[in-house]
Amino acid sequence: MPNQIQFINLLSLKELAISHCNINSVSVDTFANVTALERLILSHNNLRSVDINILKVLPNLSKIYLERNKIIEIAPGTCEEISPLEYLSLEYNMIEHLEIDVFCGLVNLKYIYLQGNNLQCLHPDTFLGLPNLQVLFLSNNSDLQMPPHRYFIISLSLKILPISGCNIHAVSVDTFANVTALEHLDLSYNYLRILDINILKVLPKLTNLYLGSNEIIEITPGTCEKISPLEYLSLEYNMVEHLEIDVFCGLVNLKAIYLQGNNLQYLHPDTFIGLPNLQLLFLLKNSGLQMHTHRRFINSLSLKILEISGCNISSVSVDTFANVTALERLDLS
Repeated sequence: MPNQIQFINLLSLKELAISHCNINSVSVDTFANVTALERLILSHNNLRSVDINILKVLPNLSKIYLERNKIIEIAPGTCEEISPLEYLSLEYNMIEHLEIDVFCGLVNLKYIYLQGNNLQCLHPDTFLGLPNLQVLFLSNNSDLQMPPHRYFIISLSLKILPISGCNIHAVSVDTFANVTALEHLDLSYNYLRILDINILKVLPKLTNLYLGSNEIIEITPGTCEKISPLEYLSLEYNMVEHLEIDVFCGLVNLKAIYLQGNNLQYLHPDTFIGLPNLQLLFLLKNSGLQMHTHRRFINSLSLKILEISGCNISSVSVDTFANVTALERLDLS
């Protein structure tokens, strides 16, 4: 498309899809005469930069798709009027950094997709001016790190934050102190070695926590003053060898715990006794995990599904499952 003149003139057009073409650049002039546009798709092209100022001439645009280009740079805009943009897709480009003011004025943004770029770090205030941001995808930025003793980002509206497949080695209570509305956090496929349950203190709305495929050896028990809403805890394929008896203390809403593929050898029977809503417990592929034949394995009157396949269990007795009376499915294969 020609860079310094309008691409097309059509003042009624609402949706324009130009993916899988040979587009190298766009400017403010390109879309100056498609002012009614609500949805613009420019994915799978050869764009290397994006000027946010194109939104000035697209006052009705709510969705823009720019994934799978070669974008290195995003030039910040200066929006005099409030842009209605809600959805911004930038995944699988080559972005290395974001200016702190890159999204300035885009107060209606709800979804930002940045997975699969080359991000290395983020300024914590990058998303501060987005009061409606709910979903931020940062996964598969293989060099992306976060400062363990300083907040990662500030966003009091953010609900879903996937940061899997990055270069994260540690998190602390401070890391997520300013994303208090978070409901879904995915930190799987990183390099975490310790999990401090106390991070839930600053995440009072978190229901889903994914930590699978890290290098977690130790889980530090928390002291939850308030009831955590956490329902789903994924810890599969780590290196956990043992669990403290009080490790899940206070997490009374937990429904599912995934611990398969760790190095567990023994569980205290009361490890899950304080979880009245626990329904699923996955312990398979802990090749050293044993159970005492003439003693209860675990105490849980709510548990419905118990997977213990691929472990080191030699025998079971009537006593073994005497305190998991709600069980509906038992896998000892």
